[in-house]
Amino acid sequence: MKKIPIWKMFWPFAAAGILFGTIPGLYIGKIVTLRGTPWFWLLTGILVLGSLFILIKLTMMVDGLLAGSAPKGVGFWCMFVLLSFFFFSGSFILTGSFWWFTGKIVLDSAKSDVLAAGYQLKPPNNSPRLPDEKNSVYLFNEAWNSPSMRKFGSPEPIFDNPPQGRFEENSKKYAPLEHENDLSNEPFFEKKTEWEFLINFYTDTVADRLTGNERNYAHRFVKEHEDAFRLMDRAFETKSVDWGIDYQIENLWDIPTPRLSYALTLARLLRTRALVQAMDGNATGAVKSLETALFLGDMCSQAHNLIGAMVEAGIVHIITPSVCFIAPRLPAKSDAGSEVLSFLQPEKLAKCFSDAMQFELFQRPFPFEGEHWLAWVKENKLASFNYPFILFDRASSYEVGIQFMKCINHPDDVEQVVRNYQRNGWLLGSIGLIGYGQMMEKANESITRCGQAELTVETELFHQKQKCWPNNEAELEKWGRDKLGTSGIPEVKVTSAFVVKANSPAGSQVTLARKGETPHTDSSGWLYDSNSGMVYVNSTVHDSQNMAYSFYGFE
Repeated sequence: MKKIPIWKMFWPFAAAGILFGTIPGLYIGKIVTLRGTPWFWLLTGILVLGSLFILIKLTMMVDGLLAGSAPKGVGFWCMFVLLSFFFFSGSFILTGSFWWFTGKIVLDSAKSDVLAAGYQLKPPNNSPRLPDEKNSVYLFNEAWNSPSMRKFGSPEPIFDNPPQGRFEENSKKYAPLEHENDLSNEPFFEKKTEWEFLINFYTDTVADRLTGNERNYAHRFVKEHEDAFRLMDRAFETKSVDWGIDYQIENLWDIPTPRLSYALTLARLLRTRALVQAMDGNATGAVKSLETALFLGDMCSQAHNLIGAMVEAGIVHIITPSVCFIAPRLPAKSDAGSEVLSFLQPEKLAKCFSDAMQFELFQRPFPFEGEHWLAWVKENKLASFNYPFILFDRASSYEVGIQFMKCINHPDDVEQVVRNYQRNGWLLGSIGLIGYGQMMEKANESITRCGQAELTVETELFHQKQKCWPNNEAELEKWGRDKLGTSGIPEVKVTSAFVVKANSPAGSQVTLARKGETPHTDSSGWLYDSNSGMVYVNSTVHDSQNMAYSFYGFE
C-alpha cells in the first residue's frame, strides 16, 4: 500500500486551525458591522463554504483510514489523535499570534494618529488626597444627605462602590439608609411637593407673577434648608475637589462612577436662594449663591468623565438665565456681579467637555492593549478566539474617536461619521456609538448660554460704572479686558444641529440692533441693542428643547 505523506494526512487539521483562528474573530469583530452589504454576504459565504470544505475533507480522511487494509491498532489511533491536535492547535496559535502582532502594529499606528491630531492618550492625574472636612465633594454629598433634603429623595452615598481607602465611612453611613425616609411626595405648598415648588417658584419669578403667599413660602423654604446651605457654603469656600478616584488604574471597569444627578437638584436649590436674596436686596448673597451653584458644576466636571461634563452643562443651563435675571437688579453703586465672571468662562466649559470626550474616547485604560492574546486563552476570558482581533477593534475605535473629536464644533457631521463607521468599523467602536452628536450640541448650548450670561453681566457692570451702555462690541470688549480681565467677545457655539438645513448661528460677530429690535432671522453671532444693553443670540432657530436660541438668558 502506497504510503500517504504526513502533510497530506494532517493539512485539513492545520487548515481548520487557521480558519478557527481567523474567521470567528473576523466575523464577530468586523463582519457584523457590515450587515446588508455585499462584503457581509461574501465573507459569510467564505465562512460557511470554508467550514464545509474542511469538514468534508476531515470526514473523507477518517473514512479512508477506516477503510484501509492495514491494521489500525490503539497506538495508531493515539498517534493520529495526538498529531491531529498538534497540527490544529499549532496552526491556531501561530494564526492567533500573527493577527495579534499585526493588530499591535495597527494599534500603534492608530495611537500615533491620535497624538498627531493633537489629543492625549494619558489618563488625567490623580487629585491630591484631601481630608473630608476640606473636600468639596464630601461636603456637597453631606449637603444632599442633610435632614431637610429628605423631601427630595432618600439618602445616598457618593459611590456604590467607593474607591479603596476613600469615602468608605461615607458609604457605610448612608448606603443602609437608601430607599428609606423618602419624603419626596410629601406636600409643601398648595398641594405641591418641595420639588414642584422649586421649579414653579423660578418660573413665576421670571414671569413676574409671584403671589404674596409664594414669597412667604420661598422664605420658609430657604430657612428650612439652612442645614444643607451651610454645608454648600463650606464646600464653596473650600474650593478643593478630590473624587478619590485612581485614574491610573489598569482596568477601566474598576474606575468607580460617582452619583452626580443629585447635583442638579442642589443647583436648583441654590438658584431659589439666590432669587430670594435678590428680592430681599442681598446682592452679595445672591451672587455668592449663583457662584456656589456654578462651582458645583465645575466640581462635577472634575470627575473627568462624560457624565460629569454633561452635568456641568446642565447646571450652567439651569443657572445662567438666573444670572441674566438677577444682574440688572443688582444695586447700581455696588461691584456685585463681577465675582460671578470667574465662573462664567465659556472657553473653560468648552475645554472641560473636550477633555471629558478625550477621556471617554482615548484615555480610559484598556489592559488588553498590553496583554498577549494567549493570556486570555489561558484564563478562558470570554470568547478567547476573538481576542487576536481585539487590537484591530480598539485601533478602529481610536480612529473614529478622532472623527468624533473633530465634530465637537460641528455636531451635525456626527451622523455621517456614524454611517461611515457602520460600514467600515469594528464591533467595540460600534457599541460605543451612543448619542455623541446630541451631547456635543447640548454642551454647545450651555457654552452659548454661558457666553450670553457673561456679556450680560459685563454690560450691566459697564452701565453701573459709566451710567450708559456700551456703544458697540469694541467698546465693551476693551472695557472688559481692561477693567474685568475678560478675554473678549465669547463665541456663539450652537450649530442648529437639531433643525435640518437651518443656518448655523455659530460665530462671535456682533450685529448692532435698532432700538428695541430683537432677532427675527436665522442669522449668526450676537445681536446687541446699545439703547438697552440687551444681548441676544442672533438666531430664531430652535434648540434641543424646541426653544429659539434668541430666548437664551430670557427664559
